Amino acid sequence: MFKLIKYEYRKDLPLYIVLFAAIFALELYVLVSIWSESELNMSISFVLYIMGGLTGMLFILIMGAVSYSKEINSKFSYMTFMTPRSTYQIVGSKYLSIFMATVVATILYILFAYIDVTLICLYFEDVKNVAEMLDLVLDAMGMDLSGAIMSLLAALFVQWINIFFIISCSYLAITLSATVLSNRRGKTPLALLFFIVIIIIANIIRSNLPTFDYGDSIIAYIANSWTEILFEFAMIGGTYFGVSALLKHKVSL
Repeated sequence: MFKLIKYEYRKDLPLYIVLFAAIFALELYVLVSIWSESELNMSISFVLYIMGGLTGMLFILIMGAVSYSKEINSKFSYMTFMTPRSTYQIVGSKYLSIFMATVVATILYILFAYIDVTLICLYFEDVKNVAEMLDLVLDAMGMDLSGAIMSLLAALFVQWINIFFIISCSYLAITLSATVLSNRRGKTPLALLFFIVIIIIANIIRSNLPTFDYGDSIIAYIANSWTEILFEFAMIGGTYFGVSALLKHKVSL
């Protein structure tokens, strides 16, 4: 499995170089803006950092599906599936490589954001006063800053799972169009059609799942949706086994 994951990273190395270089470049811009105490540059750099970081992590997931689509529809790349490894290991390496890259990018993104906020509080007294005021507001709401941060991270985690769930559905749709209907023309439109149908069916099932009421906070909202989160995890696992089984029985040179 490790060798397969290593192969996945080698194959997509240019993508990761560009992505992480962009994250470091944006962080450097933020640090220079703080050091120069330029409010205009700080505003621009923070907006670019937030948009660039979130877009970059989404880009990893999307490009994973695009790379897989090119690989499974290329006769040369079919050699990947002829290695002396089970399709479950091959597909697992693809899922894990995307998962690991996204986790690393997310941790790096959050770490840089924490460093930036800490530096701003040290450099600017007004910001420190705003932070103290925010503490008072949160206290009045029955929360503290750490609780608010945990709520935000929990909400981001739920959104990340939702995105990974959507990408896993795209893997299944791509595999269906490239295996079951491999002799038909227009596999890309078919993959898109399969993807839409899978998402619609999944949303119908998810909308009929039982819900619970644990309160109105963000953490409570996540607790209220635990059945949906479990369903998405189950779907991710289901697509993994479905894609692996299809490749095992239907892939053909």
